[in-house]
Amino acid sequence: MNRPPRFFARKNALPKRFGDVCACVENERDKNQRDAEISTAAPHLARFAIFTLLALLVLLAFSSGCSSVRMVRSRLPSPGFRLMQKGYYRLAPMSLKYSEQTEVTLRTLNLASTARDNPDAAIEELEKAFRLAPKNELLGVIAEISWKEAGRRRIFNAKRSFEMYLKAATYSYKYLFDPQDSNHRNPYDPTFINMCRIYNESTENILRSASNDGAFALNGDEIRLELSDETVVLETKFLSPDWMKEDIENFRFSSDFEVTGLKNRYRVYGIGVPLVAQTADLARKTPGYQYCLGHLCTPMTAFLRLDDTKRPVLEFYDSMVYSSTHAGGKRTPLEIDYTTPIAYCLAESASRKSFIDGTIGLLRPDQLFEKTPDGSREIKGIYMAQPYHPEKIPVVLVHGLWSTPMKWMEMYNTLNSIEIIRNNYQIWFYFYPNGQPFWVSAAQFREDLAEVRRKIDPKRGNTNFDRMILVGHSMGGLISVLQTAESDDLAWKLISDAAPDSMPGDAATRNEVAKWFHFQANPSISCVITMATPFQGSAFANNTTRNLTELFGQKATVVEKNRDNFLRENREFIKNPTILEYSTSVDSLQRENPFWGALQNFRPAGWVAYYNIVGVQKKSKLSAHPSDGIVSVESASHPWTDEFVYVSADHNDVPECAEAILEVAKILVQQLETNAAHSSAQTTTEKEGAEGANGE
Repeated sequence: MNRPPRFFARKNALPKRFGDVCACVENERDKNQRDAEISTAAPHLARFAIFTLLALLVLLAFSSGCSSVRMVRSRLPSPGFRLMQKGYYRLAPMSLKYSEQTEVTLRTLNLASTARDNPDAAIEELEKAFRLAPKNELLGVIAEISWKEAGRRRIFNAKRSFEMYLKAATYSYKYLFDPQDSNHRNPYDPTFINMCRIYNESTENILRSASNDGAFALNGDEIRLELSDETVVLETKFLSPDWMKEDIENFRFSSDFEVTGLKNRYRVYGIGVPLVAQTADLARKTPGYQYCLGHLCTPMTAFLRLDDTKRPVLEFYDSMVYSSTHAGGKRTPLEIDYTTPIAYCLAESASRKSFIDGTIGLLRPDQLFEKTPDGSREIKGIYMAQPYHPEKIPVVLVHGLWSTPMKWMEMYNTLNSIEIIRNNYQIWFYFYPNGQPFWVSAAQFREDLAEVRRKIDPKRGNTNFDRMILVGHSMGGLISVLQTAESDDLAWKLISDAAPDSMPGDAATRNEVAKWFHFQANPSISCVITMATPFQGSAFANNTTRNLTELFGQKATVVEKNRDNFLRENREFIKNPTILEYSTSVDSLQRENPFWGALQNFRPAGWVAYYNIVGVQKKSKLSAHPSDGIVSVESASHPWTDEFVYVSADHNDVPECAEAILEVAKILVQQLETNAAHSSAQTTTEKEGAEGANGE
């Protein structure tokens, strides 16, 4: 049996009335007309679809990707498990198998089976033995049994577990720091290493009993902890020259987090509990407070001092300043985690989308001129990761096109872990709307640096401010170099032969535009390090990328307004408006830009040291025109540079590659040596002058 045509398969497929037939005919005409229109527009739609697809591919290819990075992953157990524990304690080994040294001691004292069957009784016997014949090895055995027993009871008897952790911390502390046994301790002995671990983990778990969901705060000068039959009071001491106790909103345990967004986790092994100290918004009007990121995170270490004759003291050390403490009459290194606080702070900063997503600065530059949530400043500008240190030299990291300060976090993480750099430098970040022409950003950077100096060092008495170092990547390198350039009127002559003061129109507009093209060296800057910087433009800034920026982006309103007003009021004085018509950063970076010729003739500041790090893609090393994929080696070269270094990296990866980071670290150390030599020479000259004056 043949099936009817599909046309008749549906019951209501055919119209039943004449009106329905007319409607079908009319619909058919409309359909034919639409088909004709679509066929006419098809080529245009196809081109638009291809253009849009190309735009998306470019966006994906060159996006920095910072906003998608997950910086830390929590190791805390699920909320249900924490509820079952009635307060989370860090897991300790459940096995009652002791270390080899402890097993030997237990067998010698005939307490091996007692320690397995009744640990409390074994501890009591060991304490009696210690009172009769004090031996350091007995302290270690008591500490280890107490630590194991605390871990076994952590879920079902939290208070008893805390008591055992306190006992483990007390005996391990005595083992490590009892001055009477200092000559018998061997730091190479596995027992000594085990005691360090037991002390650190026991102290951490004691602190956890005062925490809520992995965080605790210092309210007052003591912490009170409830035992089964008594209350333990821990006196607290806060040791930091930069922070007050009231500045710290809460502490979290570094061990609760796994760093996933940074390549390296830098730690110093020693005694104590590494913490992430999260600060509140600084209410104290300290110098430079307005430049600190809200809710900074800084590394700290908690050390529980358990001397026999004194009340227990819980000391909190600022790890950016203190790397050791004194205990038992000797200097002891503190356990420090430098990386986790950085990663945690970046994870907490994810809500500040403009600080994470470089696309906003490129395509929506006006948003960075808006005020911060507290209204104290514009979003753009200088940012500090630590309070201002008058005794440290500022190092300002300047990001490039389609980027944010997030690009520098690998470098910041590494530099922050090097003691000589951490003790002598303070790292700042410059955040700017990178969608505007780079000479406009350079002028704004100049003003922002001057504002920081006025607010922090108004009397200009801090010599460390005059040793400032700039590190710029890509377009940020151009912005940095222009801070130390003497342009005379070379750039301005590209626009007009008339002096700005002789032009008519609004003086404020005229002066603003003149700032974009007149550069004078900043005497506060002693060194500039450029990385993958297009000193002669980039082939990446072509018609396609310029059109894409125009299509998806918005121009900086203030810049556009000043430029348009200046052009309208001074048309007859302008011999070449080309540069003024460049309205985006991509426009300004094209190789045809006449600004490059003028830049080659700018004069460098004689007191500034220039270093250049150039990226080279592996696949382009043998090419006739090697490059980093965005900037050619030829364009990345600059005649002012004292030293060139080539690294194997793509353009976007140069600030994060190990070779470049180590080169920056080497330069910073060299600058310290140079500063020391200059200071020594100056002191000698002054001394000779004084002796000569006295001789006369």
